[in-house]
Amino acid sequence: MYALALAGCVAPLVDERVIEADVVSERVTGPVDSRLGADVAVGPGDAWGASAPGVDAVLVDDTWAEGPSWVGWAGTERVEAARDGRWWRDGAEQPPVEGARRWAAGPAGVVAWDGVALRLDGGDRAVGEVAALAVGEVRVYAIVCASACEAVAWEGAEEVARWPAGQGGAVGEWDGRGWAGDPEDGLTEGAGRACAEDGACVAGEPGDHLGGAIGGGYAAGVYNSRIVPARARIVPLADGPVYALERGAENQPHALAGDADRLVVGAPYYPAEGGAAGLVARVPR
Repeated sequence: MYALALAGCVAPLVDERVIEADVVSERVTGPVDSRLGADVAVGPGDAWGASAPGVDAVLVDDTWAEGPSWVGWAGTERVEAARDGRWWRDGAEQPPVEGARRWAAGPAGVVAWDGVALRLDGGDRAVGEVAALAVGEVRVYAIVCASACEAVAWEGAEEVARWPAGQGGAVGEWDGRGWAGDPEDGLTEGAGRACAEDGACVAGEPGDHLGGAIGGGYAAGVYNSRIVPARARIVPLADGPVYALERGAENQPHALAGDADRLVVGAPYYPAEGGAAGLVARVPR
């Protein structure tokens, strides 16, 4: 049992379950150096997807597609994007977003950041440096960094929330609240944290750098070799167990997605056959 505590943060007591040993999951590894799981997403029904940037491909429901480097869902519509700004919605090619660097999709629509502005369904919005991007039920979220990093939420054209975040942090939504990470990347043994717009937080253990990934009601950081046994810890934002991966590459980042029925974990530097093959684990809830 682990108690997570940080000044100003509240987290429940939860048990820890190793995905490979204690949790029944569906797992797939990618080809050598594919980095499968750099991004993960869930769609309608049992649909899921993951990017493999090392081979410029995506894996959707166990089927590979070459060309796109990112996949997500805007409601029931599957969205794919390539490095050159081309993108597709339910298989139909859309006007390209030149210079697109980040993509996100969700029930509220599709958004891309091109280094200058957020290119949105229904209009554009000038922003600064966007370090992370997400789309929720009705909101768009970004971590915007200038002298410091902040998470920002918009509903349509209106900014509705702003709260602290950290460089390297992820942003996402769970139970109608925005969450943003501060993985404390500047500290060698940074515990990291993920905090909601209302001030509620969960914190990691030294070396976790928690908050580098947020999705499906969980936050994760890196594969932490400073704890015994070495593992990556995946911490709930509310009730639920802590999940763990006991195999990985030191300081490996992770990706998360999910809904009420499943959690999808991406580990893009998961070692297999001598390279960064990557792993996607799908955990039922």
